[in-house]
Parts: sequence; C-alpha cells; structure tokens
Amino acid sequence: MINLVVYGGDSGRLLYILSDHYREITDGILSTLDRGVTLLNGEGGYTGEDKKVVMCALRKTEYHKVKRLVHNIDPNAFIIAAESYEVMGEGFKSSASEEK
Repeated sequence: MINLVVYGGDSGRLLYILSDHYREITDGILSTLDRGVTLLNGEGGYTGEDKKVVMCALRKTEYHKVKRLVHNIDPNAFIIAAESYEVMGEGFKSSASEEK
C-alpha cells in the first residue's frame, strides 16, 4: 500500500528471460497476454555464446501467468524479475500524461 501511495499505480515488473526457447516464449507472451516483448542480444560470459534475452514489462498481476508460461515451455529458463516503479507506453501510463 505504501508503494501505491509513494510511487503511484503505474508500477509493475520487468522480466529478463534467458532461454534457448526464446521464440516460443516470445510467441506465448504476445498471444496469451497481449504484451509486447523486446529481444536483446546477449553473450554468455563464460561460454562466449550468443544468446537472446526476452525483456518484458508487465503489471504485477500478470507476473505469475508469465512465470507459468515460461516454465511450461522451458523449465530450465533463467528468469530475473525486477520491480519497476513506473512503466510508461502502450498498455501502461501514457507518457503524454506527464507534466512538461
């Protein structure tokens, strides 16, 4: 409740998902949750292998749906979930609503 008062109602979660099944995970998020994703290029620090990282901003209520979806596709996927105090853009608060 304190976060709602301090930061407002536009907070969410930012997910970084590392998986060799990034395409299926991306398609699942796009079709099931109607959320956009961004694919980032990464490189394994130990192996030097090229990797794709799926980045997705979500409302907190959507987090468990994505977590379940990812686990069903790739139980070995590596997921980093971070609190996001403000998310602006399509599907979230409009950046045009900001005072200038």
